Amino acid sequence: MDSSGRLALFLAAAGVVCAQTKLVERQQPEALTFEELRTLSGEAVPAGDLGTKLQRLLTTPAIDNTAALGGASRCGRSGQGWVR
Repeated sequence: MDSSGRLALFLAAAGVVCAQTKLVERQQPEALTFEELRTLSGEAVPAGDLGTKLQRLLTTPAIDNTAALGGASRCGRSGQGWVR
């Protein structure tokens, strides 16, 4: 298969993947409680469940796609902003 054939195959596969992608409406890690924050203020490296919860909070992206799922779409010449 030549390079143009491989490119066409790749683009076709990418189109299938994009068409099947579903947006997650919301994803947000659990916030720390006041008591957990107080505990963290006294510990350089938290251990156990608190350490795990902190790691999850710092590495899990907060996602909110409610605007996109509600019908908003990107517009404008520069591609910035959302409209219905």
